[in-house]
Amino acid sequence: MSTVGHGTAAPRARNYSQGSAMAWWVWILAVTFVVYLFSFQTGYAIVNESVRSDLSLSIEQVGTIAAIYTWAFAVCQFFGGALLDRLGSRKVLPASIALVTVGIFLFANANSYPMLLLSQIVVAIGSCTGFVGAGYVGGKWFGMAKFSFMFGLVQVFAALTSAFSQNLIALALTHTTWRGLFNGTAVFGILLLVLGAIYIRDPVPVVSNARAGVGEFFSSVLRSMLQVARIGHVWLASLYGATTFGVMLALGVVWAPQLLKVHGLSDMTASLGASML
Repeated sequence: MSTVGHGTAAPRARNYSQGSAMAWWVWILAVTFVVYLFSFQTGYAIVNESVRSDLSLSIEQVGTIAAIYTWAFAVCQFFGGALLDRLGSRKVLPASIALVTVGIFLFANANSYPMLLLSQIVVAIGSCTGFVGAGYVGGKWFGMAKFSFMFGLVQVFAALTSAFSQNLIALALTHTTWRGLFNGTAVFGILLLVLGAIYIRDPVPVVSNARAGVGEFFSSVLRSMLQVARIGHVWLASLYGATTFGVMLALGVVWAPQLLKVHGLSDMTASLGASML
């Protein structure tokens, strides 16, 4: 324990060992957050027809609701990783969980098209540190030598649970409304927020520069982006990832169930087919 002066104890931040039971618990909470936001994101593919009917939306508005989430998420994603590096998971992830939960509450209780758009923007802002945050937690708590494996494990759980959740959402809609379903989802978010606020932390406290303001943070991110943009291979990899994953995301989040229903599949079968993505 460090001391200041003679016998006056300064507040001590506890250091935790990598790979411990605490490491797995923090990782599980971070992954649960990823599963939570992925399930909501992909669940829109199942409920958008009910939302459209309930609020008298056009097919263009249904697509725009999903698109506004993706645009907001993409912009915020530039800063998500840098924010974690600057502040650590302890300060960032609980706030992100809170934003996603508020966004889902807004979505579940929306009574207009603008409110649906607002809910998607709020969820997107919170989600931008979700997937990368789980990767960050894996690297910090299990060491960079296991970073790729732990990040891959995050994707496994996110993909599998999203697949199951789409089928469960389709089944749940036969017993409840989409509003009731997502209000219940938001209540789960409150529970996750409480657990995250109590337990999510970094193995070694993150020390940030208190003098560095918001402007310096954004300028540092932009400088880093320019450095990366000079690497030609990054552009090739990004374009490849965009054209492959982007198409799958559009189908999985919005259009796959509708396209399958056009070909004569039932609601449950169309949901199952969409979940296979």
